[in-house]
Amino acid sequence: MVYACVVQHFIYNSPASSINVWVQTPGYVLGSLAEIWVLVTGIEIAFNNAPENLRAVVTSVFWVTIAVGAAIGIALSPVSQDPYMVWTYGGIAVAAFIAGCVFWLCFRNTARESVINGLELETQMSHETTKANGELSVKTRKM
Repeated sequence: MVYACVVQHFIYNSPASSINVWVQTPGYVLGSLAEIWVLVTGIEIAFNNAPENLRAVVTSVFWVTIAVGAAIGIALSPVSQDPYMVWTYGGIAVAAFIAGCVFWLCFRNTARESVINGLELETQMSHETTKANGELSVKTRKM
C-alpha cells in the first residue's frame, strides 16, 4: 500500500500521460500475493490447530472475518475516489502497520513450536518391534 500511495502521489502531481500505467502494476501484484498468502496460511493454521470436532466452526469463523473485512471495503468504496486515493492508500498502509504491531505485541510470547507442530502431519510416530519376526513396524496415531 505504501508503493500504491507513492505512485498515486506522483500521478496526481505530474502532467497528464507522463507516468506509464505499468508503474501501477507492482502495487496490484504485491497486494494480490499478500492476500493469497494470508488466506492460505490463515486457513491452514486455523484448520490444523483446531480440535477435530471444531474444525468446521473455526474455519467458518475465519471466513466470517474475511467477509467482515470485505464488507468494510465495500462500505468505504464511495469515499475511495479521486483526489483522495493517496489518503486511502496511506490510511490502509498505516492501519496495516498498526495492526501488525498490535498482533506482534499480543503474540510475541507465543511458543512457535505450537504453531509449527499443528502444521505437521498431526501424527506421532511410535516404533515398536514385533516379537514374532523382529521387523520394525511403525504405528501412527492422531494427536
